[in-house]
Amino acid sequence: MDFKLSKKEAHNFLLKLQEEYKVFGPKSYKGEGRYSDIDSIRYGEINSFDEVVYEKKSNYSPKEVLLPINHLYAVKIGEQVIRNYEKEDKKKLIILRSCDIHAIERLDKKFSKDDYYNEKRKGVKFIVMECPKAFDTCYCLSVGTNKTDNYSMGIRFLEDGISIKIKDSDFDKFIDDSYSKDNFELAFATENTTKVNVPHMENWDKQTFDKTKDLSLWKEYSKRCIGCGSCNISCPTCTCLTTKEVKSETSDVIEIRRIWNGCQLVKSNSLKKKNLSEIVPTRIRQRVLDKFYMSQVETSNEQDCVGCGRCTDICPRLINFSNTVNRFSLELDKIYEEEGFNN
Repeated sequence: MDFKLSKKEAHNFLLKLQEEYKVFGPKSYKGEGRYSDIDSIRYGEINSFDEVVYEKKSNYSPKEVLLPINHLYAVKIGEQVIRNYEKEDKKKLIILRSCDIHAIERLDKKFSKDDYYNEKRKGVKFIVMECPKAFDTCYCLSVGTNKTDNYSMGIRFLEDGISIKIKDSDFDKFIDDSYSKDNFELAFATENTTKVNVPHMENWDKQTFDKTKDLSLWKEYSKRCIGCGSCNISCPTCTCLTTKEVKSETSDVIEIRRIWNGCQLVKSNSLKKKNLSEIVPTRIRQRVLDKFYMSQVETSNEQDCVGCGRCTDICPRLINFSNTVNRFSLELDKIYEEEGFNN
């Protein structure tokens, strides 16, 4: 069922939802961008549909709703370790784009045995945002993430309100009889300015995999990448975590915390052994292979990358990840030609 709501009706609809759900969406945080006069768009709890930034791409993904950047994983008291399950008082609704739903589906596979993640994920439902035109750096069509049917509701933002598509009958009870009926189909992107030739290696092809390690392509980034890790932090499917023990100053309790990490985040310990220019080529290669090869080996037959383009948008050195992937695909084609195969 489809409904058209005025701004006042939309606000009342949200208030009803909030009786059972915490509602999250991309919102603007003033002055929290890279520079003091730039806002940051990231996911947070909303209290009005007017807070949702839908005409711009968020700088960060909804991943942090399910996996906070710094979270308490367990508590250690002596030899006893007590897991932290952080029971939620309400279920969650996340307003997001199709590509980010695909990203969460990948997280679900990666964290399928992680109790903390699964507790956070429990009861989470999606409101997919209409996304009729892709942003400049997106390549969702190349990786098949431009549309989805995995959502409970769809939303179209209007100047005078919203249109809602109810797909999940659990939400019928929130609809008031006075709401105007509507009839619309959610519009998803049908074209990308940026296109990516997805590299493909069979998971058994170790010979080709080994050849990709020594490509001169990787060395070209040695003077560009500064190892800041911004691409990892903005990526919806990067899942590296560092576990740290934090000792209490007043008791024997030790907090075991997990913090986001990433292959492109070069830490000071690494620099004690090698120069940054020596570390970067390996890390760039790792990122490309992690997104397009290792994921197929370890979790599924689909690439990790969902083509959102956030890593390109946020890179302070203007490294375009789609260009890097396309260049790698060309090099991979050359390897297969030398071996007498067509990739």
